Amino acid sequence: MKLESNHPKFGWQLLRRKSATGSWVEAACPVIQNRGRRFYVPLINPYLTANEVKILGSADQLGVSFKDYGNGILGGGSIASNRIYDTLYIEGEHRVELDLILMAKRPANTVMNTVTVSPNPMLIAPANLSRAYFEIQNQGEIELLWGFGTLGSDATSHPFKMPPGQIYYPGNVAGFIPTDAIWAKVKEGTTTVLIMESYYQ
Repeated sequence: MKLESNHPKFGWQLLRRKSATGSWVEAACPVIQNRGRRFYVPLINPYLTANEVKILGSADQLGVSFKDYGNGILGGGSIASNRIYDTLYIEGEHRVELDLILMAKRPANTVMNTVTVSPNPMLIAPANLSRAYFEIQNQGEIELLWGFGTLGSDATSHPFKMPPGQIYYPGNVAGFIPTDAIWAKVKEGTTTVLIMESYYQ
């Protein structure tokens, strides 16, 4: 207490908040003293504790603020003439862990379209190198013929046959997913086709 009373001091607040519009919450407030020499203030222990892990979201923010205990703060107060020599270094580190394999398997976008298919080959899904998954459902009452390829005639020359009401989806979603264009047609009349596609960003 004698040491503290004989040396001017100020508080250095560590603050955090969940977003740019949230309220600041004090995490700790170490006391910084001007002792006429350089000294080290550990912030982890005891202010944040040695075993505490701060998990921050992408929108979380950290901040600092000076607190006046009656002696002013850096560059001010009753001993302003001497405060021009004050220097405060703040050093820290953080760690970000990324699971690249998990991220690569997580589709970012999903689109769903309903189209009417006639005897003329129709492109129902363009080629998509980022395709992660897709489903096709014949919602009409006529057999649907569909396939993969650059041209409609190539894709439907040896087509997959889908009876009314049937749904197709890749059997092994963790394996190979075709990224070619998907074409469809019917022998006569028209039918309604629902296609859902998920793809990486």
